[in-house]
Amino acid sequence: MLLRDVTWIPPWNCTDNVFTSTQENQNTLVLKQLPSWTWVRRRTNRRTPLRAVFASHSFEDEQLLPRTSAPLHDLKRPVCELPLSMREKKDIRRKRKEIRKQKQGCWKTWYHWCKSGLKRWVREMRLTLDRFQPWGSQLRQIQGKFGMGTRLYFAFLRFLVILNATIFLMLFVFISLPLILSHTLHFQVEPLSGNFTMIPECKNAKVKGANFPHYYSRVLDVLSGTGFLEPTYLFYGYYETGAVRLTKHFLYNIPIAYLLGTTGCLLLSLILIIVRSAESFKYSLVKDDHRFYSYSNKVFSGWDFRITSDSMAVMNHHLSMFRELRTDLEEDKRKEHIERRSRREWVKIYFLRALINVLVLLLLAGSFYCVYITTKFQSEMQNTPASSQRYFVLNLIIEYLPSIVITVANFFIPLIFAAIIVHEKYTPAFELNLNLTRSVFLRLASVAVLVISLWLRITRCDSPGCRPCGYNHVSYPCWEMRVGQEMYKLTIFDFIIVVCMALFVEWPRRLLGLNPKLKKISQQQFDIAQNVLDLVYSQTICWVGTFFCPFLPLITSIKFFIIFYMKLLNLFANYTPPLEFFRVSSWSFSFMLVLLCGLGLSVIPVTYSLGLIRPSQACGPFRGLPTMWAIVPATIQTMPYGVQRTLRFMLSETFAVPLVIMLCLVMFYVVALAKAHKRVVEQLQEQLATEARDKVYLVREMMRMQAKDGVRNIYGELEPFGREIE
Repeated sequence: MLLRDVTWIPPWNCTDNVFTSTQENQNTLVLKQLPSWTWVRRRTNRRTPLRAVFASHSFEDEQLLPRTSAPLHDLKRPVCELPLSMREKKDIRRKRKEIRKQKQGCWKTWYHWCKSGLKRWVREMRLTLDRFQPWGSQLRQIQGKFGMGTRLYFAFLRFLVILNATIFLMLFVFISLPLILSHTLHFQVEPLSGNFTMIPECKNAKVKGANFPHYYSRVLDVLSGTGFLEPTYLFYGYYETGAVRLTKHFLYNIPIAYLLGTTGCLLLSLILIIVRSAESFKYSLVKDDHRFYSYSNKVFSGWDFRITSDSMAVMNHHLSMFRELRTDLEEDKRKEHIERRSRREWVKIYFLRALINVLVLLLLAGSFYCVYITTKFQSEMQNTPASSQRYFVLNLIIEYLPSIVITVANFFIPLIFAAIIVHEKYTPAFELNLNLTRSVFLRLASVAVLVISLWLRITRCDSPGCRPCGYNHVSYPCWEMRVGQEMYKLTIFDFIIVVCMALFVEWPRRLLGLNPKLKKISQQQFDIAQNVLDLVYSQTICWVGTFFCPFLPLITSIKFFIIFYMKLLNLFANYTPPLEFFRVSSWSFSFMLVLLCGLGLSVIPVTYSLGLIRPSQACGPFRGLPTMWAIVPATIQTMPYGVQRTLRFMLSETFAVPLVIMLCLVMFYVVALAKAHKRVVEQLQEQLATEARDKVYLVREMMRMQAKDGVRNIYGELEPFGREIE
């Protein structure tokens, strides 16, 4: 008996007489030995309704009947799922359209035609917009030669360029442009009404200059953001308080526009990051499952059929699949080795991991302490009377001392992390994730320590004259400008380091390859994770400094634009494809998650500045207010009574408590729905695995029956089907 002579019905929709053959008793016994039959019985014993398990499939139409007797064009299954040829599928689709026209009528036919046409138009518009994306051809070249992992870095860099350009346009339109119009067109700036209390003792802002020649002074000002750059739109201190009268009946409130514009940029960044990471998160949930990354899927369905004629692209895709299989084999080999470890080995490994984690904590604490000490030393040296009499180079080093310490720590400590993590004996995937987590914490925490040390210096003052001001007005008469200058210097110094590494490290190392003895030293691999962390570090600095330096997003966008072409040139000239295999879906979500952590870190100092520190009395749009946030209730008081009542109700507990309760209920519903979907997915995955075991079992039974009964050759003669054929 052959398998094609059998009409098979899934075991969840069958009775005892399911095989239409002469050997009914034997076939029923074979059916009850299927793995799926056992699985269904187990689900039934748990009193789980099978209809809930298989609700997503119409099993009434799952009967695998012969093609001559089954009306396949009447089935409810999609045409793409039918096991037929393309010609038969086209015939079935045509017959279904005719049946649909007869049943639905002209109106519903026209509706479905418009709906399908709209979907096709949307799909074509998306393809057209993808062609007009910046650097699309360069990204395709990178993907063809270096793989999707390297392309992911450059796509991430493109996203940051567009994000910073959008943030700058938003800040320029809502903050800088009204002031530029008021200065050029001589619009009247009127004072605001509210609780503005100016303290004369705190208004002693003086710009300290250095006794250098004109050329050196300009260079120092450009590199440190001091001198002639302070009274410009670049920094917070130049923006005025008051309202610009653009028309006879319209006043443009500069402080409220500054507050809403800068906080709105952070909110816009959050929305764009969530939208971009949502699709990667959906794919990472599926792609990270081990069943969907089996070796059979890689071997039989891992080829990219978009590659047609380019031999280099074919070779690179071969290498990519080779690296992917090698990575999986190494992970499986490491897991088998982990399972065979004895208790003594586990104790030794845990003890070694504890020592390494202590060493990691000591390295992090030492780097943070160095950042704090250098920030304190810089403040003391800048406030000394002899600061203007030092040499130009020494003064420049003092200005960039915290930036130098942070950059040195970010360069050398991750190398130490990568060297010691090998001895912890983790799996390759977990080792890469742990090393990335430590490097992220180092970079983001270094920026946090710098900001905290600045805040401590700003809010601490030993002289009694500082108490009425609320901040150290002696050393920091315009403390917002000082914070903006520190973020500006970090951005400029990071760009200088990137340029120096490219010119004095990467290119000379490439030239060493001309000597055959030094060819191995000249080979460089593009480190995707560390390069992405550099971008996240730069973007976090930009977010922290946006409130104090509104033009910093423009500087960061130009910086990323130059880095894109510099990295692109170095990539094709100096680098080889990375040996590690990157699962693009999961890594894309991981990088966006790290960027989201940087955004969350940048919100903390901005929120602290808005609500707890008194604004500078000598500069800025919030001078005279107890806090920057005080401009919001002061602005609400100038609005009509109905608007005031509505806004006060929205800010009161009467509105906030029900809103929080409703959000909690919605979140609970979404979490419960996600858990239910996860259970359904697990059950469907178990069903797929069981069906695969069914097929294997049926093939073995068929081969056993053929070996027992014999099969016919091409001449119609019976031949034994022995073990050697199996």
